Amino acid sequence: MIGIRTYLQAIIHRTISGKMAAKSSAIDRVSLHRQKAAVGSEAGFTLIELMLVIAIIGNLAAVAMPMFEQQVSRAQMSEGLGFLMDAKSALAEYYAVEGRFPTALTDAYGPAWTGNDLGKYTDRIIGWGSLDPSYPDIYYLSADFKDSNVAEGLMLSGFIGLKTTDGGLNWTCGFFWYGYERYYPTNCQNYI
Repeated sequence: MIGIRTYLQAIIHRTISGKMAAKSSAIDRVSLHRQKAAVGSEAGFTLIELMLVIAIIGNLAAVAMPMFEQQVSRAQMSEGLGFLMDAKSALAEYYAVEGRFPTALTDAYGPAWTGNDLGKYTDRIIGWGSLDPSYPDIYYLSADFKDSNVAEGLMLSGFIGLKTTDGGLNWTCGFFWYGYERYYPTNCQNYI
């Protein structure tokens, strides 16, 4: 009798243990699947999220690129304006001594400054007075820019200029091509 009772207890125990083990195994599989799903969803971005980020970056680039090109043009144009400032000083000194502007820029500024290939972006400096002799106090200066390796603003405008109407006391900057003022350096957007 003891043998049957022990045998039945062993069968019941195995059955209960097997059911518990199967149930535990099923719970472990569901838990493992949930963990994998949670890790997988946190590991990457959805296609919509990526497309949204690309659209935002594209919009920022569309706004920033023209502003960047404008600043590059201003920086390069500053080189020509620096040469014009040197010439302006020489012309003012010439006018103070002679009482008139020179007929040729080389008289006041020297031949080294009027030749081609003056700077990295500036090709040459040109100066001329008024064609009307009744206006001897008017003089124009121009810095011509190179045709290659320059920003778009320099290629569009071609040059920057200074103009005086009072014998060199006051100079107006950027008088040649209206509409390109956005490319002029900051100190050239007003009177110099």
